[in-house]
Amino acid sequence: MKRDAINAIARQMFELYQEREARPERRAPYFIDLAHYTSSQQFEAERRILFRESPLMLGFSVDLPEVGSVKTNDYLDIPILLIRTKSGTVKAFANMCRHRGGRLVDEPTCMGKRKAFTCRYHGWVYGLDGELKGIQQEQLFGNIDKSNHGLIELPCEERHGLIFVRPVPGAAVAMESHLGSDFAVELADWDFGSLHLVDATTIDTRSNWKVQIDTFLESYHVESLHKSTIAPLSLSGYALNQGYGRHQRMVFAASSITQIRDVPPEALDGHKHLTIVYNIFPNILIVYGPLWVQYFEIYPGKTVDTQKTRFALYSRKAPANEEQRQAGRAYFDLNLSFVPTEDYLMGEQATRAVMSGVEKRHLFGHAEETLVHYHRELRSAIGFDPDGLFHTAPDANVR
Repeated sequence: MKRDAINAIARQMFELYQEREARPERRAPYFIDLAHYTSSQQFEAERRILFRESPLMLGFSVDLPEVGSVKTNDYLDIPILLIRTKSGTVKAFANMCRHRGGRLVDEPTCMGKRKAFTCRYHGWVYGLDGELKGIQQEQLFGNIDKSNHGLIELPCEERHGLIFVRPVPGAAVAMESHLGSDFAVELADWDFGSLHLVDATTIDTRSNWKVQIDTFLESYHVESLHKSTIAPLSLSGYALNQGYGRHQRMVFAASSITQIRDVPPEALDGHKHLTIVYNIFPNILIVYGPLWVQYFEIYPGKTVDTQKTRFALYSRKAPANEEQRQAGRAYFDLNLSFVPTEDYLMGEQATRAVMSGVEKRHLFGHAEETLVHYHRELRSAIGFDPDGLFHTAPDANVR
C-alpha cells in the first residue's frame, strides 16, 4: 500500500479515536444464532464448498523460492503438493502416486532440492512437471502410456506473490473474479513476493474453525485477553473495516495513534501506528506490520469442534546478519508464547460453550462489525440465507 494511503488510514483512525472518546457508539448489538457454528449440515457444506470446490490461498510465492522447491498441504481432504517447476511457474498436484496412492513428499517444505519425486511405496518416479518418468520393473505392467499416468494436476494460480489452488481438478482459478480488481491492486502494492520466511508451525485445538476465525476479526478483546502482552501497545476496540466483496481489510490502532495530531504529512509514518489485517476469504488472516508479517491458515477439522491452523512468520526484509535472524526467531517465539495460550485457548473455551447448547445466541457489538460482514458472506457463499443469521433485538423466548 502506498505511503499516502497508509497515512490517510492513520488519520482516519485518529479521527475515530477522537469521536469515540467524545461520543461513544450506542448502536444496538447483533444477535447471532449459534447453530451457525454447531450445525452439522452447515459444517459439511462449508467443507465441501469452501474447502474443496473453491480457490484457497495456500501460501506465498516466497515459500517456493527456486526451481525444485516444494510445499505440501495436508490440512484438506486431498493432500496437495506445490512445486516450482523448471519454467519457474508453480504447479499444484494431488500428493499421491498414480499406482497405489503412496505419498510423493512427506515433509512440509523443501527448498530447491528436488529434481524428481520417487514414491516410497513402489518406486514410481515423477518429474517436476508431474509427468511419470519411470516405473520400477515396468515389464510387470505391460504396455502403459506414461503420458496418461502423470500426477493429478489441480488448478493453481500465482498472483501478487500469493498462491491459490482449487483442491479438486477442473477449470482454472479465475483470480480476477475471486479477488476483485480493487482488492487485487491493494494486495499487489504490498509486494508480498519480497517476504522472507522466518519459521512455521501448526496449532491444533478443540475449536470450531469459525470461532477461531472470530478471535482475529476484532480488537475488542485486546485489553483484557492480551493485557500482559500486546495490550500496553494497542487501542482495544478501535478498528476500521473495508470490505472487498467476501474479503476484508481491517486496521487496528496502536496506542501511539493518539500522538499524531500535530505530525505534518511529510513526517508521518502511518504504518508504525497501525496493524493491518487482511482476511482473504474464507480462512486466511495476514497481519501486516511494519517489520513482520504474521500468516494464519485456519481449517476445519474432521468434526465441527476441531480446527487446524498453519501459522507462519515472515520478515519484510531479508535479514542482513545473524542479529537480524535472531530477532526474527525471537518474534516467532514471542507469538507462540501467547497466541496458543490466549487466542486459541479462548477459541477452545468459546467452542465448548457454543457446543453445550445452554445458550442459543451470542451477540456482537459495534466494535465487532467485521464479524458480521464475515459471517454474512460465509453463509452466502455456501448457499445459506445470510439474512437469517443475525437479529438486531433479542428474542425473549430464546435464552
